[in-house]
Amino acid sequence: MLQWLVEAADQLEAFSRYVKAVASHLKGKPVALEVWNEPNLKGFWPPAPSAQEYGRLLRVAIAAIRAVNPDATIITGGLAGWDDPTWRYLADVIQSGAADGADYLGVHTYTERKVGEPEGRWQHVLRGRALVEQLMPGRPLPFWDTEWGFSSTLLDPSAQGDGATGRQAQAVMTVRAMLTWMVGGLPRNIYYNLVDSCRDPTNPECNFGLFDNGGDEKPAMKAVKTLFGSVGERTLTGILAQADDLPPWLNVARFEGSNDVLLVAWTATPSEPVTLRVHKASSVTDMYGRRQGSDAVEVAYDRGPMYITVPR
Repeated sequence: MLQWLVEAADQLEAFSRYVKAVASHLKGKPVALEVWNEPNLKGFWPPAPSAQEYGRLLRVAIAAIRAVNPDATIITGGLAGWDDPTWRYLADVIQSGAADGADYLGVHTYTERKVGEPEGRWQHVLRGRALVEQLMPGRPLPFWDTEWGFSSTLLDPSAQGDGATGRQAQAVMTVRAMLTWMVGGLPRNIYYNLVDSCRDPTNPECNFGLFDNGGDEKPAMKAVKTLFGSVGERTLTGILAQADDLPPWLNVARFEGSNDVLLVAWTATPSEPVTLRVHKASSVTDMYGRRQGSDAVEVAYDRGPMYITVPR
């Protein structure tokens, strides 16, 4: 036991020196430092995850960073999953005081098997925020979504990541997720990953990119650019309340501008498209910025969000 304690102390000291060197090298640069990746999984914390062990490492890392770069932005290790063990793990880290010197709590918002509906994460985010507010009443740290994404291979019926069907579905899921994170209070999030990591269309890990392996834009990147180009400098003011005559799977986010209001409408049910009548003075574009008819707009699962701009 004594030997194990000595070895653990030596490893923590070595890690502290490493972290201090990294923080010193990056001082003054616009970066954030995340301490570990998914420490609640045994693959990244063998032989078994331990909130107590990670808490000791986190405390050492934060102290090392602050010693040389006191203004650095620090994120705790992004946690995988949304089940009770994950929340218990986070609660243990918070209650140990290990996260007190951090700026954000890292989470990873992957959907079920990385193909599920992103809107289902709203309740999980709210549950996590309630937990943090309960355990950190004086200074509840915000979440930073440090990893999420969709593979066009997993979303293609033939498991071909370079197919039109899978890439269209990836684009739809990506912008729906970004809208979900906005509405759910996760403005800081990092997509995994920017460029496809190889050219094998059957390998899911190779096809998460917004660009293909040659650097060309995939539909998902075009859709992301349309989303942020459409929102522009407008302010998110919430999601419209559900009306009795509208289906519950219809989502409409509202962004207010100085001269207009942008309504972004999307649906989360494949078999139930919704047709909306729009004001005659409105302009409507689809997920890729293409103009649509102005009298009515069909919001369909496989077409992704529709953008309706209404003059004030």
